[in-house]
Amino acid sequence: MSETTLSSPTKIRSRLLAIFYDSLIVFFAIIISTLIIQQVIISSGLVALQQLQISETETITTIPTGSLTNLFLKSLWLIVSFLYFGYFWTKRGQTPGMRVWKIKVVNKHNGLISWSESLVRYVTALFGLGLLLIPFNKPRQAVQDIMSKTTLINI
Repeated sequence: MSETTLSSPTKIRSRLLAIFYDSLIVFFAIIISTLIIQQVIISSGLVALQQLQISETETITTIPTGSLTNLFLKSLWLIVSFLYFGYFWTKRGQTPGMRVWKIKVVNKHNGLISWSESLVRYVTALFGLGLLLIPFNKPRQAVQDIMSKTTLINI
């Protein structure tokens, strides 16, 4: 089976669909991990909870807004999503979404990418802005491909 680089504009569609599939998986992983970690933090007593009055008869208990714990829980989506993408990119070259669409990320030697390449790729791909460059360059590379010195191939 020969591998070819992604060069036709129709492959942008495959990228977007793979991103959509992976986004669904990551979304549910973030929800589950946040709920579990939040419950562990609360039940272990690691943070002092605050009571908020929402009406004359109702109060809710929350983690204080300015606390380090709250900041950690808010940034958990970055941590979980990086671990998801980093794991699959470094161990298989494909996330489950990429596997469905027969796309693989490789380094300049056509091998699996490293965690450092994965980090560069992840950071420069955040929010999908890196995809805006694809229609304007000949090899149809996104910013994350260029910055991490990786490429996507069809398998």
